[in-house]
Amino acid sequence: MQKTANSPLYFIIIGIFFLSIPSITNRFVPVSDVFRGLFMGIGIGILLLALIYRRKKTIDQ
Repeated sequence: MQKTANSPLYFIIIGIFFLSIPSITNRFVPVSDVFRGLFMGIGIGILLLALIYRRKKTIDQ
C-alpha cells in the first residue's frame, strides 16, 4: 500500500489523537462538556471518514 497524505492510516491516527485530547487535558485542568464533546465529535467524524475512505479505496481496486 502506497503511503500518501490521504491514507486512511493518517486519518485514524488523527482521529484517535482528537479522541484522547479531552481525557489528557481533563487530568490536569477541569474541562467543560462543550470542549469534551467538540473534540470527541471531531475525532469520531475523522475516524468515520477514514473508514469510508478505506472502503471506497478497496472497492475501486
